[in-house]
Amino acid sequence: MYSQSIDSVKKSSKTEPLSSSGLNRDAFTKLNAKSYLELSHLPAYKSALLLQGPVGPFFFKLARFLKQRGSKTHKINFNPGDEHFYDPKESNTHLYDFTLGYWPQYLERYIVQHQIEAIFLFGDCRPIHLPAKEICKEYGIDLWVFEEGYFRPHFFTMDYFGVNANSRLFKSTPEFLIGHGSEILAKQNDGEITHYKWSHLHITRHAIVYWLMNVLQPFKCSNYDHHRELNFVIAYRWLKNFCAHWLYRIKDRSTIKKLLQHQLSERNNYFIFPLQVHDDAQMIHHSDFKSVEDAIEMVITSFYKHLSLHKNLATKLIIKHHPMDRGHKNYSEFIKTLSKTLGIKDRIYYLHELDLDLILPCCIGCITVNSTLGLKALSLGVPVKNLGRSFYDKNQITSQKSLQQFWKNPGIVSGKNIQAFRQFVISQTQVNGCLYSPEYRLK
Repeated sequence: MYSQSIDSVKKSSKTEPLSSSGLNRDAFTKLNAKSYLELSHLPAYKSALLLQGPVGPFFFKLARFLKQRGSKTHKINFNPGDEHFYDPKESNTHLYDFTLGYWPQYLERYIVQHQIEAIFLFGDCRPIHLPAKEICKEYGIDLWVFEEGYFRPHFFTMDYFGVNANSRLFKSTPEFLIGHGSEILAKQNDGEITHYKWSHLHITRHAIVYWLMNVLQPFKCSNYDHHRELNFVIAYRWLKNFCAHWLYRIKDRSTIKKLLQHQLSERNNYFIFPLQVHDDAQMIHHSDFKSVEDAIEMVITSFYKHLSLHKNLATKLIIKHHPMDRGHKNYSEFIKTLSKTLGIKDRIYYLHELDLDLILPCCIGCITVNSTLGLKALSLGVPVKNLGRSFYDKNQITSQKSLQQFWKNPGIVSGKNIQAFRQFVISQTQVNGCLYSPEYRLK
């Protein structure tokens, strides 16, 4: 099927990578001096391969952008939804319809045959994307990973060889990140930020179309196994999500009003614990928790111990449900039973529709499992204790105390350090744009 032997290429690649601009150069060695990253900072590749992108036409627009820069682009689709947003009639576009077990070999052969210099993908922990990293390292090929932005909604993430805990930022020292961020701030080279609104409406529309394309063609790509559910059950849950949004807006209103009014007389006695989506990579790959329930149990039990040692405290814990998990999961009974058993039911609040811009300034601490809300909390001066593995969980940024110590004394956030850290992360990994908005023009 393929004219070139993989074994022969492997031997030659030990001394000379396929890509002249691959791992023999460190991406962005010369630190980006602009206030944010742009796609134009990418090297000009002769041949680039796009794997699975976010739902919607973003990867189709990315391919056009790369072609305008002189790249020969290739695209591999994996299901009818991928094909809908990336026309299979486009040149060098293929549909992979084999098993996941054969995929690494197929990808390796494709890279060799077409002399690919860079791979672009969305979500580095998807099963179909996991083999790409090792293959790229072996052949000296650049790997660019996209994700939703660390600083949403006006940015999306584009990082070299991984995002979140797989990012280069994860291994960088806080001194390096803060120091270089301060240098960028000192240059005062701030670019104008374009703001994007209602992106959730676009992603919802794209997701519905993506789902329809797949459920209406069940026998096409029968070997494909999506990283999340992709069937009629998930449609029912998303319908529940939509209904739950309006239900909880009404249901939570009085409790939220009570919490905010209470703060008028007694300031800053709330801890907040924003939950993750139950099947998110942050839970599955970047934490040691087996489930969201495990994380909830650990936090509530630890909070109970804290209250037992300090009986006169008026401290309360607010648990915030993830908006993308409405209709999929509900931890109300679990939290109610556990807090009632421990005798702290009146100290625990479980809310869905909570405006974080209003409540975070009232909080003395934020506990999270890698949530980007931790970055938002830090920007507002709220100390953060991270329970997972995240690029921003570092000394001088987040609390490095045990959770038990954090309840007692969350510490103080250095606004100067957070500003410098934020600037460095944005300048190196954040593109001003929206993956789902039709208004976004790649540049």
